[in-house]
Amino acid sequence: MEEYRRGEDLPESKLWKETLSFAFQDHPYGVPVVGWPETVRRVTRESLYRFMKKWYRPDNAAFVVAGGTTFEQVFAVAQKYFGSWKAGKRRPRREIFEPSFKWKDPVYVFYKKDLREPRFILVWPGTRLTDVEQAAAADVLAAALGGSGSSRLVKNLRLRKNVLTRISASAWSPRQRGAFFVSGVLRQGEEEIGLREVFAELRMFSRTGPSEEEFENAKESLIKGIISSLENSESVAETFGSYFAEGRDPELFFKYMNALVHTKRERLQELAGEWLKGERAGMVLMLPEGSSVSARDVKRWLREELLEKRGVQRKIKKGSEGVKLYTLKNGLPVLLLERPGTNTIYMTAVFHGGVAAEPPKKQGLGWLTAAAMRRGTRFRSAQEISALEDRYFTLFYAHADAETFGLRAECLKEDFLDAFQVFSEVLLEPSFPVEELEKVKKDQLSLIRKEKENPRSVLMNALARVMYGDHPYGRDVLGTKESVEKLSREDVLKYYHRVVQANNGLLVLVGDFHAEDVLPIVEGYLSNMPAEEESVVVPVVEKRKRVSFEFVPMNTEQAHIVMAFYAPGGKDETRYPMEVVENALAGMSGRLFMDLRDKRALAYSVTAFYRPRAKSGLFIFYMATAPEKVKEAVEGFRQEVDLLLEHSLTGDEIQRAKTFVVGNYKMGFETNSAVGTRLAYTQILTGDYTRVFRFSKRIQNVSTREIRRAILDNLKPTLYTVVIVGPESAKEAVKDLVRWGKNGGTKEKHQQE
Repeated sequence: MEEYRRGEDLPESKLWKETLSFAFQDHPYGVPVVGWPETVRRVTRESLYRFMKKWYRPDNAAFVVAGGTTFEQVFAVAQKYFGSWKAGKRRPRREIFEPSFKWKDPVYVFYKKDLREPRFILVWPGTRLTDVEQAAAADVLAAALGGSGSSRLVKNLRLRKNVLTRISASAWSPRQRGAFFVSGVLRQGEEEIGLREVFAELRMFSRTGPSEEEFENAKESLIKGIISSLENSESVAETFGSYFAEGRDPELFFKYMNALVHTKRERLQELAGEWLKGERAGMVLMLPEGSSVSARDVKRWLREELLEKRGVQRKIKKGSEGVKLYTLKNGLPVLLLERPGTNTIYMTAVFHGGVAAEPPKKQGLGWLTAAAMRRGTRFRSAQEISALEDRYFTLFYAHADAETFGLRAECLKEDFLDAFQVFSEVLLEPSFPVEELEKVKKDQLSLIRKEKENPRSVLMNALARVMYGDHPYGRDVLGTKESVEKLSREDVLKYYHRVVQANNGLLVLVGDFHAEDVLPIVEGYLSNMPAEEESVVVPVVEKRKRVSFEFVPMNTEQAHIVMAFYAPGGKDETRYPMEVVENALAGMSGRLFMDLRDKRALAYSVTAFYRPRAKSGLFIFYMATAPEKVKEAVEGFRQEVDLLLEHSLTGDEIQRAKTFVVGNYKMGFETNSAVGTRLAYTQILTGDYTRVFRFSKRIQNVSTREIRRAILDNLKPTLYTVVIVGPESAKEAVKDLVRWGKNGGTKEKHQQE
């Protein structure tokens, strides 16, 4: 009776007693070993004696010895002390039947006085020990789900989301059919949050099973634990004795160990799908007396989060061109495009950010944060992350530019679960170790020095500064030597938490998958992304209102020249005719190459390119030429602009440009990564991913009138910038250009001439 009372006082003992009674309602496994108070009170000396005489007999017992002895010595001792033990006339008959696991109500809630923390146990029908392959698989499954710190539930719910104080899983496989358990301790007042998270994780796990890493860690830990437990003779005897008692087979332990060693991950994936279904689950919840939570509440949470009847199908919306749309609980938008037969899956999380999220004196912070994300997480070192990259990914990197920040990856479809686990860990749990940050900063400073050695990089950075000034578009994403050297880990953490927010970005998945299969995984790993900060907003561009000239001296053999005009941003419909203009001028068959290189021999390299961003764009003429030809080269650009303003493009030029743009664009749809990147950036920068699919048709429908209008609106002779990088001798050749810039435009200069 005292043992029973002690169990009533201990919360864990009380919960387990109630759970076994609930799970095995029609079976002896549901009866406490110490009995019930009413049955214990009826026990007499005579009933105890009859029980012992019936069951404690040699044909119903085993004698197990382990240690430094021999069989002959053990047998002699056994013969001496047990040889005269008589079995009696009739061996007792055992009632062997399987538990039914049929409960009238799947949820049982009871309340306990003075309970500080709510506790729960989820239970599913299990297996028996004699089915060694299934029993071994069940043990590995439990270890992968809720064993060590690397198991799914412990890592995601306790270490990452921190919604419980304790969580574990276990499999009990006795002589008859046993059970599979998930037990945990909730935070008082947060029962709904904790249980919903548990149910959601279990739903995902039932669809995917363990990742390769979870499986390997669980199996290795289980085998090591068993081997370690057999270090002394007492443990060996107890282990072999218990296995023999359950299966009446002296080889059962060895059979189990052999099955354990040969357990495959694929079997666990099957078992998770077979066993951990919501409709097979029962639950016992112990709550503090006075709690407002009821069994009805818990059944609703379980039904909404765990049962397959709801799933994710109802939340998926159909978009254009096969794109499926989904929103996670935290508000993160997800775009999915299924492309069967491609064998790979591309994933990218993109956020408003980049340079636009940097404080003015912290240039290069976005690039540093992106580059350091893969250098360690709360759970893995940089070396471990690197090894997993090689193992699971065909590409994996973080990035930052003027207005976005994100993480991209691609994997084989069979590696998606493992890959997405690593992807989400790097995205949500980067630790930014100081020693790794210092390494990345050295790389960043090296790239800054290298950039200064590249005349074209110097040219484009100078152009951005002149055109955009202090706007994020005007700052180098790498930063400056002075700014990068001052960046700290605290700066990186502030930037990261400012940018990686569910209401500030989106996730795109493209590849060989079914949305219904991958979304539970996505929900499970990314639903805890915070949504606490305001979205990063790129400021409006204040355009310069006069002609500008910049000369950057550099000891080079060639002079590098750009003439740039403000152009439409990515949302503007007039971007499409500018795409046509760009490709009519660029390339070996383009007007610039033919006129300025082939006919006038002004340069080896000459082209034009259009670079639209969200809030503005640039249309740029570029040439690398001999220093003594700089003036003639700039005049050549001016003349080409004048021709465009007066005569626009020919019909042949327009058709050739359209064909090239559309053909090149369609080639970009050959890979999942190209499609996914286009979808992500189009959606984040314009808010309309359908532009990706309308682009080709829109280009084909660009009219001559639109092209003419776009040229007149954007290639204004009174508003452009010239930047030249080259030797001092090139500067002497452009003194007239300086005066021309001061005079305000080409029209005035032409009149002077």
